[in-house]
Amino acid sequence: MFRSAKGYTMVELIVVIGIFSLFLIAFYATMNIGLKQWKIGEVRSDLLTTGELVMKRIAGELELANHTTIDALYTPGDPNSNTYLCFSLPVYEGIFQSDLNTGDILWQGHVLYYTLPDTGDNDYHTKKLYRKYIPHSTTSPYKSTDIKTPTMLDSINTYLTVSTSGGQVVKRICEKLFCVRFEQKKDIVYIEMEFIQNIRKSKDAKVSFETGSNVGTERFIIKNAVKIKN
Repeated sequence: MFRSAKGYTMVELIVVIGIFSLFLIAFYATMNIGLKQWKIGEVRSDLLTTGELVMKRIAGELELANHTTIDALYTPGDPNSNTYLCFSLPVYEGIFQSDLNTGDILWQGHVLYYTLPDTGDNDYHTKKLYRKYIPHSTTSPYKSTDIKTPTMLDSINTYLTVSTSGGQVVKRICEKLFCVRFEQKKDIVYIEMEFIQNIRKSKDAKVSFETGSNVGTERFIIKNAVKIKN
């Protein structure tokens, strides 16, 4: 007595494979959307944290600045213009300097925040923000023990480079800046920074975005108004 051999037919196999493929496509689409949202949120958080830290630093120094030495430049609509903010500060190596006997402020040097184009970003032509410290004393240790009258820099444009000399110190503060605005009105300085990042070209991006779409681009604006105390 023989038993009949039973198995799956070719049609049944094709149907099963088709259903399983649809399941995999739906699963991948759901996961991809979730990963995109997670990556966008991660980039947004990083940019926001950077913006807040930079703004906090600039505002903290401005509060100690001399209002007569503040010089700010912003040219609306000109992406090639040099945006900068310059002011005198009584701080040397992070320590407030004053005469121990009289309490008079000992002005130490200029702080210059300025932007230079990011030559590696051809998509949005973003800028990098630099901070340069320019001491009043051009000889070591670049610290004044006498009262220094805060003065304006003769030509700020000559300092808008990454080169240093005579005790100058330059540091790159942040990048991914699409636009920066410094504007002074009496004793208040208005600061506006717009950040932008292409997530598709992020080094840490693990998901794909449609080419030519705005999906995958994150941008936001942070603003502040600082009142000068000195």
